[in-house]
Amino acid sequence: MAFIRYKQRGGKWYAYEVVAFWDPSSKKPKQKTTYLGVANSKGGEIIKPAKKVVVALEKGIVDFGNSYVVKKVAENQGFLEILKSSFEDFDTIMALICYQMTEGSAMYNAQEWIEGNIANILFPKAKLRSQNISRLLNYLGREEVQSRFFRSYIEKFFKGTHGVLIDSTSLPSSINSSLNNWGHSADGVDQKVGCLMLVDKISKLPIYFRAIPGEIADVSTLKITIDQITRLGLKPESAVLDAGYFSEDNIVYLCGEGINFVTRMPRSRKQFKSLIDEVSVMDVRANAVQYGKRAVFIKSQEIKLS
Repeated sequence: MAFIRYKQRGGKWYAYEVVAFWDPSSKKPKQKTTYLGVANSKGGEIIKPAKKVVVALEKGIVDFGNSYVVKKVAENQGFLEILKSSFEDFDTIMALICYQMTEGSAMYNAQEWIEGNIANILFPKAKLRSQNISRLLNYLGREEVQSRFFRSYIEKFFKGTHGVLIDSTSLPSSINSSLNNWGHSADGVDQKVGCLMLVDKISKLPIYFRAIPGEIADVSTLKITIDQITRLGLKPESAVLDAGYFSEDNIVYLCGEGINFVTRMPRSRKQFKSLIDEVSVMDVRANAVQYGKRAVFIKSQEIKLS
């Protein structure tokens, strides 16, 4: 049997549903009471109690999308496992990768950035204070560390033979390094260091890079570079080279290695001047070739270089 019981507290009436029942265990009659709500008078309309809303306090507010996308792309492409197997302090390296790709700012701002970025949750062991970054960069500069990474990277993405684009450039350098050398730059005479890079001809992805002393000319780095990437597992079948790599020794070396190549002959070579003298008119229909969306004039002329 059920009935409603009202209790007055102050100016309000509180309604309860009372259900009487027989308890077989105690063999006594008992009652079960359920709160129904508040009424404005005894026997009046009952207003059901509103559900309590539990408000969860935020634990933190961070930028989410950018670093998360970088991590997922690296993970899906298999790049993440290469970094884990090649380097120590994986979390710090990945956090710095996300920082440079999304912000590209000075390293001393990295700690402030990660405090408001999802990277501090994705890579909880990252240490981005200036002294930690300095130690990490010193570690990444070791030759054995770089070789271990490039070997895994080439094995993953560049199996078999590939055509490569080879070029180098001089970068201004203010750090205290044996690689620095004084030389001319766009801003005048400055200390600089050379950076050599190989790029895959088809995918346009970077394959390999290394820093070289600023005083070493491009022409003398080709053999060492080809030997290094061959030992790392890459088999170059062809190469596109800038004029800085043009020399008789390099041409003989590439031919001996069976590597096809395209390069630009420097204007200072005697063969260059002879070829120009032999070609009278270039811009005629017979020499027109479509190159992408452009038309260029090309004439083939065989000469003996070596």
